[in-house]
Amino acid sequence: MSRHVVVSSSCIAAQGRWLSQAVDLPTNPLTGKPVILVPRRFLNTLPVLNANDWFDSNLNSDLRQQLNVNVGQRVSKRKIVELARQHPDRIHTWADEQESRPDLKGYDFDADRQGLINWDRAGREFAAANPVTTISQVTDQNELRALLQSVLELFKRFVEQQAGWRLLWNDDGSEKPEEALQLAFLGVAQNYLRLFNVELDREVELGRGPVDFKLSQGSRIRILIEFKKTTSGKFWNGLEQQLTSYMTSDGCTEGWFVAVRYREGRQHDSKVTELQRRTAEVARDLGATVKHFYVDARRPASASRI
Repeated sequence: MSRHVVVSSSCIAAQGRWLSQAVDLPTNPLTGKPVILVPRRFLNTLPVLNANDWFDSNLNSDLRQQLNVNVGQRVSKRKIVELARQHPDRIHTWADEQESRPDLKGYDFDADRQGLINWDRAGREFAAANPVTTISQVTDQNELRALLQSVLELFKRFVEQQAGWRLLWNDDGSEKPEEALQLAFLGVAQNYLRLFNVELDREVELGRGPVDFKLSQGSRIRILIEFKKTTSGKFWNGLEQQLTSYMTSDGCTEGWFVAVRYREGRQHDSKVTELQRRTAEVARDLGATVKHFYVDARRPASASRI
Protein backbone atom coordinates (compact mmCIF):
# COMPACT_ATOMS: atom_id res chain seq x y z
CA MET A 1 0.00 0.00 0.00
CA SER A 2 1.23 3.48 -0.86
CA ARG A 3 -0.05 7.02 -0.48
CA HIS A 4 -1.78 8.36 -3.61
CA VAL A 5 -3.74 11.51 -4.36
CA VAL A 6 -7.10 10.53 -5.85
CA VAL A 7 -9.10 13.19 -7.67
CA SER A 8 -12.76 13.56 -6.62
CA SER A 9 -12.42 10.88 -3.95
CA SER A 10 -14.85 12.61 -1.58
CA CYS A 11 -17.43 15.36 -1.67
CA ILE A 12 -19.13 18.06 0.37
CA ALA A 13 -22.75 17.39 -0.54
CA ALA A 14 -24.09 20.62 0.94
CA GLN A 15 -21.75 22.66 -1.26
CA GLY A 16 -21.87 20.38 -4.29
CA ARG A 17 -18.06 20.15 -4.32
CA TRP A 18 -15.75 17.24 -5.06
CA LEU A 19 -12.46 16.99 -3.18
CA SER A 20 -9.13 15.30 -3.83
CA GLN A 21 -7.59 13.28 -1.03
CA ALA A 22 -4.39 11.39 -0.27
CA VAL A 23 -5.32 7.78 0.53
CA ASP A 24 -3.57 4.43 0.92
CA LEU A 25 -4.04 2.23 -2.16
CA PRO A 26 -2.22 -0.58 -3.98
CA THR A 27 0.15 0.58 -6.71
CA ASN A 28 0.14 -0.73 -10.27
CA PRO A 29 3.74 -1.97 -10.74
CA LEU A 30 3.68 -1.17 -14.47
CA THR A 31 2.37 2.41 -14.32
CA GLY A 32 3.03 3.52 -10.76
CA LYS A 33 -0.58 4.70 -10.56
CA PRO A 34 -3.05 3.70 -7.85
CA VAL A 35 -5.36 0.72 -8.21
CA ILE A 36 -8.92 1.66 -7.26
CA LEU A 37 -10.70 -1.23 -5.57
CA VAL A 38 -14.44 -1.44 -6.30
CA PRO A 39 -16.93 -3.89 -4.75
CA ARG A 40 -17.91 -6.61 -7.22
CA ARG A 41 -21.61 -5.82 -6.84
CA PHE A 42 -21.03 -2.44 -8.52
CA LEU A 43 -19.39 -3.93 -11.61
CA ASN A 44 -21.38 -5.03 -14.62
CA THR A 45 -21.31 -4.88 -18.39
CA LEU A 46 -22.71 -1.83 -20.19
CA PRO A 47 -25.28 -0.70 -21.07
CA VAL A 48 -27.32 -1.77 -18.05
CA LEU A 49 -29.93 0.97 -18.37
CA ASN A 50 -30.66 2.58 -21.71
CA ALA A 51 -33.02 5.01 -23.37
CA ASN A 52 -35.08 2.43 -25.27
CA ASP A 53 -35.79 0.41 -22.12
CA TRP A 54 -37.09 3.53 -20.38
CA PHE A 55 -39.27 4.53 -23.33
CA ASP A 56 -40.69 0.99 -23.71
CA SER A 57 -41.62 0.69 -20.02
CA ASN A 58 -45.24 0.69 -18.84
CA LEU A 59 -44.72 4.18 -17.42
CA ASN A 60 -44.70 5.64 -20.92
CA SER A 61 -47.62 3.93 -22.64
CA ASP A 62 -49.35 7.31 -22.94
CA LEU A 63 -46.31 8.86 -24.62
CA ARG A 64 -46.17 6.03 -27.15
CA GLN A 65 -49.87 6.53 -27.89
CA GLN A 66 -49.35 10.25 -28.40
CA LEU A 67 -46.59 9.50 -30.90
CA ASN A 68 -48.72 6.78 -32.52
CA VAL A 69 -45.89 4.26 -32.11
CA ASN A 70 -46.68 0.71 -33.19
CA VAL A 71 -45.41 -2.39 -31.39
CA GLY A 72 -41.77 -2.99 -32.33
CA GLN A 73 -41.39 0.41 -33.96
CA ARG A 74 -38.24 2.32 -33.02
CA VAL A 75 -38.10 5.96 -31.94
CA SER A 76 -34.93 8.01 -32.34
CA LYS A 77 -32.73 8.38 -29.29
CA ARG A 78 -32.89 12.16 -29.70
CA LYS A 79 -36.69 12.06 -29.36
CA ILE A 80 -36.51 9.78 -26.32
CA VAL A 81 -34.02 12.10 -24.60
CA GLU A 82 -36.30 15.03 -25.34
CA LEU A 83 -39.24 13.23 -23.71
CA ALA A 84 -37.14 12.18 -20.73
CA ARG A 85 -36.18 15.77 -20.04
CA GLN A 86 -39.86 16.70 -20.08
CA HIS A 87 -40.69 13.94 -17.56
CA PRO A 88 -37.84 13.72 -15.00
CA ASP A 89 -40.22 12.22 -12.43
CA ARG A 90 -40.68 9.18 -14.65
CA ILE A 91 -36.93 8.76 -14.94
CA HIS A 92 -36.60 8.59 -11.15
CA THR A 93 -39.57 6.20 -10.80
CA TRP A 94 -38.23 3.91 -13.51
CA ALA A 95 -34.70 3.92 -12.09
CA ASP A 96 -36.06 2.95 -8.67
CA GLU A 97 -37.94 0.04 -10.26
CA GLN A 98 -34.76 -1.24 -11.92
CA GLU A 99 -33.05 -1.82 -8.58
CA SER A 100 -34.83 -5.17 -8.26
CA ARG A 101 -33.59 -6.46 -11.62
CA PRO A 102 -31.45 -9.61 -11.17
CA ASP A 103 -28.90 -8.51 -13.79
CA LEU A 104 -28.11 -5.41 -11.74
CA LYS A 105 -26.61 -7.44 -8.91
CA GLY A 106 -23.16 -7.24 -10.43
CA TYR A 107 -21.22 -9.25 -12.99
CA ASP A 108 -20.95 -12.99 -12.32
CA PHE A 109 -17.17 -13.35 -12.14
CA ASP A 110 -17.34 -17.12 -11.68
CA ALA A 111 -19.48 -17.79 -14.77
CA ASP A 112 -17.75 -14.98 -16.73
CA ARG A 113 -20.25 -15.21 -19.58
CA GLN A 114 -18.57 -12.37 -21.48
CA GLY A 115 -15.08 -13.91 -21.25
CA LEU A 116 -13.60 -10.84 -19.58
CA ILE A 117 -11.84 -12.32 -16.55
CA ASN A 118 -9.75 -15.46 -17.03
CA TRP A 119 -8.10 -14.92 -20.42
CA ASP A 120 -4.91 -13.24 -19.18
CA ARG A 121 -3.74 -15.87 -16.70
CA ALA A 122 -4.58 -18.81 -18.97
CA GLY A 123 -2.72 -17.27 -21.91
CA ARG A 124 0.28 -16.32 -19.80
CA GLU A 125 0.62 -19.81 -18.33
CA PHE A 126 0.35 -21.44 -21.76
CA ALA A 127 2.95 -19.11 -23.30
CA ALA A 128 5.39 -19.74 -20.45
CA ALA A 129 5.18 -23.49 -21.08
CA ASN A 130 5.25 -23.26 -24.90
CA PRO A 131 7.95 -20.88 -26.16
CA VAL A 132 8.39 -19.81 -29.79
CA THR A 133 11.29 -21.79 -31.23
CA THR A 134 11.02 -21.13 -34.97
CA ILE A 135 12.26 -17.53 -35.10
CA SER A 136 14.90 -15.54 -33.24
CA GLN A 137 14.29 -11.94 -34.32
CA VAL A 138 12.01 -9.61 -36.29
CA THR A 139 13.68 -7.09 -38.56
CA ASP A 140 11.51 -7.14 -41.69
CA GLN A 141 8.05 -8.01 -43.01
CA ASN A 142 8.93 -11.63 -43.75
CA GLU A 143 10.13 -12.24 -40.20
CA LEU A 144 7.02 -10.58 -38.76
CA ARG A 145 4.89 -12.86 -40.95
CA ALA A 146 6.82 -15.90 -39.74
CA LEU A 147 6.38 -14.84 -36.12
CA LEU A 148 2.63 -14.35 -36.57
CA GLN A 149 2.36 -17.77 -38.21
CA SER A 150 4.10 -19.34 -35.22
CA VAL A 151 1.94 -17.46 -32.71
CA LEU A 152 -1.25 -18.48 -34.51
CA GLU A 153 -0.11 -22.12 -34.56
CA LEU A 154 0.45 -21.92 -30.81
CA PHE A 155 -2.94 -20.28 -30.29
CA LYS A 156 -4.51 -23.07 -32.32
CA ARG A 157 -2.82 -25.64 -30.06
CA PHE A 158 -3.99 -23.71 -27.00
CA VAL A 159 -7.62 -23.79 -28.15
CA GLU A 160 -7.78 -27.23 -29.70
CA GLN A 161 -5.48 -29.28 -27.45
CA GLN A 162 -4.96 -27.38 -24.18
CA ALA A 163 -8.58 -26.61 -23.19
CA GLY A 164 -8.32 -23.00 -24.34
CA TRP A 165 -11.75 -23.56 -25.89
CA ARG A 166 -13.19 -23.17 -22.38
CA LEU A 167 -12.53 -19.43 -22.62
CA LEU A 168 -14.86 -19.30 -25.64
CA TRP A 169 -17.83 -21.27 -24.29
CA ASN A 170 -20.25 -20.95 -21.39
CA ASP A 171 -21.11 -23.92 -19.21
CA ASP A 172 -24.64 -24.05 -20.64
CA GLY A 173 -23.29 -24.67 -24.15
CA SER A 174 -23.75 -21.13 -25.46
CA GLU A 175 -20.95 -19.29 -27.24
CA LYS A 176 -19.28 -16.39 -25.54
CA PRO A 177 -19.23 -13.17 -27.62
CA GLU A 178 -16.55 -12.42 -30.18
CA GLU A 179 -14.79 -10.19 -27.66
CA ALA A 180 -13.97 -13.31 -25.64
CA LEU A 181 -12.25 -14.76 -28.72
CA GLN A 182 -10.21 -11.60 -29.19
CA LEU A 183 -9.18 -11.56 -25.53
CA ALA A 184 -8.21 -15.25 -25.61
CA PHE A 185 -5.89 -14.55 -28.54
CA LEU A 186 -4.54 -11.43 -26.85
CA GLY A 187 -3.80 -13.41 -23.69
CA VAL A 188 -1.61 -15.83 -25.63
CA ALA A 189 -0.08 -13.59 -28.30
CA GLN A 190 1.03 -10.63 -26.18
CA ASN A 191 3.39 -12.84 -24.18
CA TYR A 192 5.25 -13.89 -27.34
CA LEU A 193 5.23 -10.64 -29.28
CA ARG A 194 6.69 -8.48 -26.53
CA LEU A 195 9.77 -10.73 -26.56
CA PHE A 196 10.40 -9.61 -30.15
CA ASN A 197 9.61 -5.93 -29.52
CA VAL A 198 6.45 -6.25 -31.61
CA GLU A 199 3.44 -4.18 -30.59
CA LEU A 200 -0.01 -5.78 -30.56
CA ASP A 201 -2.84 -3.26 -30.53
CA ARG A 202 -6.49 -4.31 -30.26
CA GLU A 203 -9.56 -2.62 -31.77
CA VAL A 204 -7.51 -0.05 -33.70
CA GLU A 205 -9.73 2.57 -35.35
CA LEU A 206 -8.76 2.89 -39.02
CA GLY A 207 -11.39 5.29 -40.33
CA ARG A 208 -13.85 2.65 -41.53
CA GLY A 209 -14.20 0.94 -38.18
CA PRO A 210 -11.88 -0.88 -35.76
CA VAL A 211 -9.72 -3.75 -36.99
CA ASP A 212 -9.40 -6.56 -34.44
CA PHE A 213 -5.60 -6.43 -34.16
CA LYS A 214 -2.65 -4.55 -35.57
CA LEU A 215 0.87 -5.95 -35.28
CA SER A 216 3.69 -3.49 -35.82
CA GLN A 217 7.36 -2.88 -35.33
CA GLY A 218 7.98 0.74 -36.15
CA SER A 219 5.88 2.41 -38.82
CA ARG A 220 6.73 0.28 -41.86
CA ILE A 221 6.53 -3.33 -40.67
CA ARG A 222 2.93 -4.21 -39.82
CA ILE A 223 0.11 -6.71 -40.29
CA LEU A 224 -3.64 -6.36 -39.72
CA ILE A 225 -5.64 -9.29 -38.32
CA GLU A 226 -9.40 -9.83 -38.46
CA PHE A 227 -11.09 -12.67 -36.55
CA LYS A 228 -14.49 -14.06 -37.53
CA LYS A 229 -16.61 -16.87 -36.12
CA THR A 230 -18.04 -19.18 -38.77
CA THR A 231 -21.40 -18.70 -37.06
CA SER A 232 -21.36 -15.02 -38.03
CA GLY A 233 -23.78 -13.92 -40.72
CA LYS A 234 -21.07 -11.50 -41.86
CA PHE A 235 -18.33 -14.10 -42.11
CA TRP A 236 -17.36 -13.47 -45.74
CA ASN A 237 -17.91 -9.75 -45.32
CA GLY A 238 -15.15 -9.87 -42.70
CA LEU A 239 -12.70 -11.16 -45.31
CA GLU A 240 -13.88 -9.47 -48.49
CA GLN A 241 -15.01 -6.09 -47.15
CA GLN A 242 -13.81 -5.35 -43.63
CA LEU A 243 -10.21 -6.57 -43.79
CA THR A 244 -9.62 -5.10 -47.24
CA SER A 245 -11.06 -1.71 -46.28
CA TYR A 246 -8.91 -1.62 -43.14
CA MET A 247 -5.81 -2.42 -45.17
CA THR A 248 -6.63 0.33 -47.66
CA SER A 249 -7.29 2.89 -44.92
CA ASP A 250 -4.06 2.04 -43.11
CA GLY A 251 -1.93 1.69 -46.23
CA CYS A 252 -1.04 -1.78 -44.97
CA THR A 253 0.16 -4.37 -47.50
CA GLU A 254 -0.56 -7.49 -45.45
CA GLY A 255 -3.66 -8.78 -43.69
CA TRP A 256 -4.66 -12.06 -42.05
CA PHE A 257 -8.17 -13.45 -41.75
CA VAL A 258 -8.61 -15.91 -38.88
CA ALA A 259 -11.68 -18.15 -39.15
CA VAL A 260 -12.82 -19.78 -35.91
CA ARG A 261 -15.31 -22.63 -36.01
CA TYR A 262 -17.73 -23.23 -33.12
CA ARG A 263 -20.46 -25.45 -34.60
CA GLU A 264 -21.15 -28.55 -36.68
CA GLY A 265 -23.03 -28.32 -39.96
CA ARG A 266 -22.66 -28.10 -43.72
CA GLN A 267 -22.60 -24.32 -43.77
CA HIS A 268 -19.53 -24.36 -41.53
CA ASP A 269 -17.91 -27.13 -43.58
CA SER A 270 -18.50 -25.02 -46.69
CA LYS A 271 -16.90 -21.92 -45.20
CA VAL A 272 -13.79 -23.83 -44.15
CA THR A 273 -13.54 -25.48 -47.58
CA GLU A 274 -13.91 -22.22 -49.50
CA LEU A 275 -11.56 -20.23 -47.28
CA GLN A 276 -8.37 -20.80 -49.28
CA ARG A 277 -9.94 -19.99 -52.66
CA ARG A 278 -11.75 -16.86 -51.53
CA THR A 279 -8.70 -15.57 -49.66
CA ALA A 280 -6.60 -15.99 -52.81
CA GLU A 281 -9.21 -14.05 -54.81
CA VAL A 282 -9.15 -11.20 -52.31
CA ALA A 283 -5.35 -11.07 -52.40
CA ARG A 284 -5.37 -11.00 -56.21
CA ASP A 285 -8.03 -8.27 -56.44
CA LEU A 286 -6.39 -6.14 -53.76
CA GLY A 287 -2.85 -6.63 -55.05
CA ALA A 288 -1.60 -7.29 -51.53
CA THR A 289 -0.64 -10.15 -49.23
CA VAL A 290 -3.76 -11.66 -47.67
CA LYS A 291 -3.48 -14.87 -45.64
CA HIS A 292 -6.01 -17.05 -43.86
CA PHE A 293 -5.81 -19.22 -40.76
CA TYR A 294 -8.28 -21.70 -39.26
CA VAL A 295 -8.95 -22.60 -35.62
CA ASP A 296 -11.38 -25.32 -34.54
CA ALA A 297 -13.03 -24.13 -31.32
CA ARG A 298 -15.78 -26.74 -31.20
CA ARG A 299 -16.44 -28.18 -27.76
CA PRO A 300 -14.96 -31.68 -27.52
CA ALA A 301 -17.33 -34.58 -26.97
CA SER A 302 -18.08 -35.11 -23.29
CA ALA A 303 -16.70 -38.19 -21.56
CA SER A 304 -20.19 -39.66 -21.42
CA ARG A 305 -20.50 -39.54 -25.18
CA ILE A 306 -17.09 -40.97 -26.11
